[in-house]
Amino acid sequence: MKKFFSLILSAFLFLNIFCSCKNKETTFTAYIDEAGFYNNRISVYTADDTVDFDAADVTFTSGSFKPKSFGIVKITYSKISTKESVPKITASKVEYLKDAKYRTILKEEYEKLNKDDFVLIDVRSTDIYKKMGHLQNAINISAKKINPKIKTKFLPDLNKKIVVYGSSDKNSKIASLFLLTLGYTNVYDLGGIEGKDYKLVI
Repeated sequence: MKKFFSLILSAFLFLNIFCSCKNKETTFTAYIDEAGFYNNRISVYTADDTVDFDAADVTFTSGSFKPKSFGIVKITYSKISTKESVPKITASKVEYLKDAKYRTILKEEYEKLNKDDFVLIDVRSTDIYKKMGHLQNAINISAKKINPKIKTKFLPDLNKKIVVYGSSDKNSKIASLFLLTLGYTNVYDLGGIEGKDYKLVI
């Protein structure tokens, strides 16, 4: 009889461990914009290194989250389907990160900055960066290459001031949001430089 109860207890413990692993919650940060709002679903984009995807469709309980504007959100989930090209996530919690914001900086403000106090990032393609020229001291990290690897290769300090620019305001904005999802806290968006009076070097 003791052996029987021992087997039952072992099976119960195994099921508990299995279920807890299966339902383990994951949290990541992502950004949403106005185009990604639906009834109880949002489309998000991320460069967070805790997940292995860069975009997802997220559903949540009606009324538990009210998407108001673009911004950075923290998403907690335990259910995910990867059958389609864009993962489908059922979130247990979605919330805005109020402190995760980039600042918009004007050309006049940028030109007054001490160049030793920040890192300047050109998020245009490498081809455009080389052929069309770039701002002095800018390093080229195209928007598509903003991922966790830049933390070790280019920007290990998450609190370092970063100034971002691109071909267009939209391009620069998206790159700034991706940097926020990686945990950078001091991001400035200079916007698009094409068609504006900037001195470029090659």
